[in-house]
Amino acid sequence: MDKRGFAFWLEIASIAIFVVIWAGCPKNNQTNTQTPPAPTPTPTGQTLPISCPVITDPDPSCPGVAFTEAKLTCNGAITAALDSAHPHRIGVTVPNGSTVTGNVRGTSAIGGPCHGIGAKFAVVINLGAQYTGDYGPNAPICIARSKLTFTQFDVGGSIFNSAWNSTIQGLIHDQVQQKIDQAVVDNLNASPGSPARCANFVQLP
Repeated sequence: MDKRGFAFWLEIASIAIFVVIWAGCPKNNQTNTQTPPAPTPTPTGQTLPISCPVITDPDPSCPGVAFTEAKLTCNGAITAALDSAHPHRIGVTVPNGSTVTGNVRGTSAIGGPCHGIGAKFAVVINLGAQYTGDYGPNAPICIARSKLTFTQFDVGGSIFNSAWNSTIQGLIHDQVQQKIDQAVVDNLNASPGSPARCANFVQLP
């Protein structure tokens, strides 16, 4: 092969290599600009439609006090919102100025059935509360940990023994906390009625 023929085939080969390299390079108008989808954020401020809890008469303390005809009236709508900083946590606020009405009386001494005895005295309790609950992620959802802190608790009415006030506060505290536990679970599950608290439930510190 003479020099001209060799040069011709060398030029053809160079062109072929350039075409292959050019074809493999990304085109400016075909650059992949797609970004991976962002993770779903934890709901921020998402609210739940929780109504004012309906409390029932708490179990009496013996010896101590029985609280009957208990009724909670909320001072406006209560707020329930998921906590964006803590997954599976919800906060519920019962506004100050809410009231619990009922009747108190003494109870039987230790050794007999625990029940109220003697005259009943009407009470009106002005209260507010802040609830925090952690719920499990698996269905059916239940409350693993919760706590309730009173932001207001003022007992009025014809209480005949002010020493009972702390006992009454404990009885009402447990009622309101348990009822909010149930309300949260009923809203988070597909159907209401599941047990409110998980088997390993503990109080939040």
